[in-house]
Amino acid sequence: MSKKSASPLIATVLLIGFAFSLGVIFMTWFSESFKSHSSEISEKGEREIKCTFASFKAPKFLVSYNFSVTPPHVNLTVINTGSEKLYNFSFTVITKRGEAVLSYIFVPLEQKTEKNPLEAGRSWVVTIIPQSYSPSSEETVKEIQISALCQKEFAVQYRVVLEE
Repeated sequence: MSKKSASPLIATVLLIGFAFSLGVIFMTWFSESFKSHSSEISEKGEREIKCTFASFKAPKFLVSYNFSVTPPHVNLTVINTGSEKLYNFSFTVITKRGEAVLSYIFVPLEQKTEKNPLEAGRSWVVTIIPQSYSPSSEETVKEIQISALCQKEFAVQYRVVLEE
């Protein structure tokens, strides 16, 4: 072999070796990145599937309210009918005064938290009060919209319709 033919052969071998090394580095990096993303997606998917079995109800016959006192309040019982813990409840009370329909944000006097959730199969007797504006004594409750968190990020909702 002459010197002229050996030089291109060495260059080709070096180029192939360099390309192969880069390929191995990128494959390792991409596979690690893919594993971490797929585990995150898998965990979120599992939580979402669990939350499909989360549900609650608030029977309308267990709802009472009094807007003539200070603070005006609504009492209701929330029953966890699902298989998951629920917490961070929020309440929207829709009222009616004549033909006017009004909406208020209510908050519970004692909130269910992630550390103290409403366990599956348990009930919670809760008193909720207006967060800022209060309904007048002439208003009647038309509907209560309730939402709660399941597994830190999925909302579960329920409506109690008292008046059509």
